[in-house]
Amino acid sequence: MINGWTAGAQGYNLTWNLPPGMSLDCNPLSQPITRLSAQAIAGRGILLSWDMDPDRIPQGQRLVGFGVERTVDEGQTWITIATLPVSMSSYIDPQPVLGVNGYRLRYQYEDGSHEVYVKPAWVEWHSSYGTPFRAWWRTDQDALHIEIFDNGLGGAVEVYTVDGRLLKTIAVEPNPFLTAVGIPELPAGTYLVRYGDITQAVVVPRAN
Repeated sequence: MINGWTAGAQGYNLTWNLPPGMSLDCNPLSQPITRLSAQAIAGRGILLSWDMDPDRIPQGQRLVGFGVERTVDEGQTWITIATLPVSMSSYIDPQPVLGVNGYRLRYQYEDGSHEVYVKPAWVEWHSSYGTPFRAWWRTDQDALHIEIFDNGLGGAVEVYTVDGRLLKTIAVEPNPFLTAVGIPELPAGTYLVRYGDITQAVVVPRAN
């Protein structure tokens, strides 16, 4: 990779002087996936779509499937949310997290090796797309604060670690008005708060 170069009128030559017995492997990365995009669709979820160029598959290799991975903490943790056959070129995430969702595509070869497409897709899922609750960290109370307004349906709030471990379940009684729940004393980290079929990510900051 050559970085920070500005084209001039004369161009330039780049010469490699290698010791005897050494060589450069100039085979390009396969990357059969040429595009990955994400689009929020109100009432449905986030639509992922991608393009594949079969001519970029390494000789002697064969793709056998895809894995869709999602992150809700800016790429610190990736979790597989779907495994798909190689014939598919789109997928809808029906339960995105409120806030920024990042997606990447992993593709696997017949011999068991796999690669990840180099450009993740990022999209924000807004509360305006439809959600019966919102959750955030209240610094003035040092607590995870949850507000629910679902026209009296009721249910349960579940709090998970970012890797999917259930920490707490709180029953919510049917109430036509606003219901507020507070959960104090959570260690710093990212948590997933689920109510019904909607999940929201909440970041708990480190104490000062």
